[in-house]
Amino acid sequence: MVFALAAAWLQPINIVKATGRADGANQIIASSRSSFVIRPDGSLWGWGLNNRGQLGDGTSTDKHVPVHIMDDVIAIDSSQSSTKAITSDNTLWIWGFHAYEQPLEEGIIDQFVPTRLLDDVVAVASSNFTIMAIRTDGSLWSAGSNAGGMLGTYGDSRTHFEKVMDDVAAVTVGAMHVLVIKTDGSLWAWGSNSFGQLGDGTTTDRSEPVHIMDDVSVISANTNNSAAVTTDNVLWVWGNDTMYALPSVDIEAIEPVPLEIHAGYITSVLLGGDVIYAFYDRPGYIFHRSFIMFTLEDGSLLSWGSNKYGQLGNGSGVSFDSLEKIKDDVISVAGSERTVLAITDDGNLWAWGYNENGAVGDNSTINRPMPVSIMDANISNDAPQVPDLESIDEENGYTYDLYQDDLEEDDLHEYPEHEYNENDNDYEEPSEGINQTVLMVAGVVVIVILSIAILILAYSLIKQRR
Repeated sequence: MVFALAAAWLQPINIVKATGRADGANQIIASSRSSFVIRPDGSLWGWGLNNRGQLGDGTSTDKHVPVHIMDDVIAIDSSQSSTKAITSDNTLWIWGFHAYEQPLEEGIIDQFVPTRLLDDVVAVASSNFTIMAIRTDGSLWSAGSNAGGMLGTYGDSRTHFEKVMDDVAAVTVGAMHVLVIKTDGSLWAWGSNSFGQLGDGTTTDRSEPVHIMDDVSVISANTNNSAAVTTDNVLWVWGNDTMYALPSVDIEAIEPVPLEIHAGYITSVLLGGDVIYAFYDRPGYIFHRSFIMFTLEDGSLLSWGSNKYGQLGNGSGVSFDSLEKIKDDVISVAGSERTVLAITDDGNLWAWGYNENGAVGDNSTINRPMPVSIMDANISNDAPQVPDLESIDEENGYTYDLYQDDLEEDDLHEYPEHEYNENDNDYEEPSEGINQTVLMVAGVVVIVILSIAILILAYSLIKQRR
């Protein structure tokens, strides 16, 4: 088994996160338009969109094939424009775009090479503006935006890490909500809950962890959906788009609903999802273009849902309700709302789906509706010089929150009302001013107008003299 997961939990996504479990020591991940793989020797490779330095190769140039980023990596996570990695010494590194809510420094920056952020970290999950880190003692820490309460603590957004809870085994992040598996197998959730994506039977946002269910082994989340696989290998789904995951469910499920198909044989799950849109035959309902994939005990990879970019990997058009087998012998799968990666037990890395920025990695920008072989066990490790890594000031300001003890199921709190705002996580980038192209076009327009005015004036004068 040449490729496998870097930790017990696979943590791919923007907005899209997937978690799967497998034996081994390597990991794949696809964010919104970039992809990454950790090879067996610990080297990290990336490709795809790089406009904000999210590949970490020291440039802002898109890469259409895998390029070497850094070594000694054990885990990787990527959101739409930034990337986080953990090295073998349990150091958390970060690079790409950072807004003021990211815990690196105030201000807006693009970091083009990995920068040291936090020590004693074993797992990380993030959205565009929030980071969750599991430390070596099993404690979970958060920093960044607190929109929807997704930091797991009351209060404002913050640029320093604070402790959320103890005994955490796995974490994954949606757009504005968080799922956590504790070491006892219990599932906890918090953050935005407008579509029931927390699974607590309500649509009330939660600023602290709430107990959802027990005996959970795998979790996954996309924008407003959640999924879990329990220890008996049954898949459960809830949130906005459950009508596509469960044909018998017409609207949102606000608590976990079991999937009867292949119950007892499912080993991992990947949720993907695209932009919000109005479903044509259900006025008043808003859905995401979601898709779902899962693996079975025999290595079969199955998928259904939205297929706009070929992300189902079945070579066909849109298919919302047909379950199809994509590949055999799959040991791990990761993806975003558009692009999917998978590793088979022969060590080959496969990719398919959206490819405009080269996220598939096949040296093209053509969407791929079927799996394409990208990298195999015998690939050469020749690569460009690894960029120098930067370390920021050790004084990150992360501190223990003495009021955040380990939460028990019956230790409930009164939650303040929070009006969900879909723009809470929007970020308007600063204007870069009028560029040279605009000035040139404006100049040409002015010259043309002046020329016409002069011709009209000359014609009038000539006509008067006659």
